[in-house]
Amino acid sequence: MTEIAIFGPSRLAGILLVAGLLIGLFALIILIGSGAVSAFSASLQGALEQVAPFAATYRWLILLWAVAWIVQLLGFGLLTYLLLRSGSEQLVILAYTLILVATIFGVLHATFDMNVMLWAAQEAAQSGSIPELYKPLEAWIGNAFRMAYLVHLVGVAGFGWAILRAELLPPWVGWVASGWSVLWFAGGLIGVGAPGLLFIMPAVIGGALLRA
Repeated sequence: MTEIAIFGPSRLAGILLVAGLLIGLFALIILIGSGAVSAFSASLQGALEQVAPFAATYRWLILLWAVAWIVQLLGFGLLTYLLLRSGSEQLVILAYTLILVATIFGVLHATFDMNVMLWAAQEAAQSGSIPELYKPLEAWIGNAFRMAYLVHLVGVAGFGWAILRAELLPPWVGWVASGWSVLWFAGGLIGVGAPGLLFIMPAVIGGALLRA
């Protein structure tokens, strides 16, 4: 196993992959602490007017969501470099490309929520109805993100397989990453899953990098 320097790429990749999950957990703490959980749940059911009183909190939550995506992408970038150096080739490049595509849509979804969704929430609070323009836009971004969710899982499965073919980490990490991703991909096809799940397995890989 390659010895890891304190600030070497392996350790930094691990920190970034774990940080993506920690940022998401920090956002969850803010959500609970602000008392906006019920408003968030109502917004998922289409009651956007309940979001308006928590607009400032939502902006912070959405910003943290976008930052978590970007931090995770940086971690996967370093992991790609490490796996290429360990002998992986086309597979890990393809896996990273899939993660990049998913991240673009994840940040796009965050941008939509920060601007269009909060605008629609304020309009709904003032007029009592959601703007008609919002509905097709929300359907489009929602479907795009659902596709990105599945693409991300395929990308993580690809990294799992690349880990199995390299000597960077113990084989169990590759098997767990691949199995977890395939399981939740199947769940995603039938509507079972949650966006936060996308940060758990990368954090596991990051933790393994920090312990290697």
